Amino acid sequence: MNVVILAGGASSRMGRDKADLPWQGTTVLGHLIALVRSADCRPLVVGRSDAPGADAIADSEADQGPLGGLVTALDHLRMDCLLLACDLPLLDLPALQWLIDHRDRAALHGLAVECGGQLEPCFGLYRPAVVELARERLASGKRSLHGLIEAGRFTTEDLPFEHHAALRNVNTPAEWAALGGAS
Repeated sequence: MNVVILAGGASSRMGRDKADLPWQGTTVLGHLIALVRSADCRPLVVGRSDAPGADAIADSEADQGPLGGLVTALDHLRMDCLLLACDLPLLDLPALQWLIDHRDRAALHGLAVECGGQLEPCFGLYRPAVVELARERLASGKRSLHGLIEAGRFTTEDLPFEHHAALRNVNTPAEWAALGGAS
């Protein structure tokens, strides 16, 4: 299984690259790469030219957000992929394994996950069949993964409560400090 880690964002609210934040003796990105490998999956980092321990590719078009990163990944892989954001330091093997185990429930375009009633588009499965719809949305200036899921044919699954904390992301220095992250 290919797991795409989106790491090309500007991290403007954080004020520095979220993927490079120090986490448990590595970086948040390093943690995610190791986690993906521990699940016997292949990590592909999209949005940067290199990532130790993973294949890495730059976004095919700059400044297109996560939707642009997804299109880059699907064009490169041409097969199903799990999608993760690079700002999930608490993501653990049980939560990732839950997603892997539910991949066969995906509809034509993929599997969307809800966590506590909130859609989590950067923790889901996307199929190559969605790439044309994604390109259409990008061409019309609609860069939202939420919008893609709403417009597409996705199965939606509720993430069990015991995995909710694993999807806690960090976007600001205050959220990072609250998580116990180092400066």
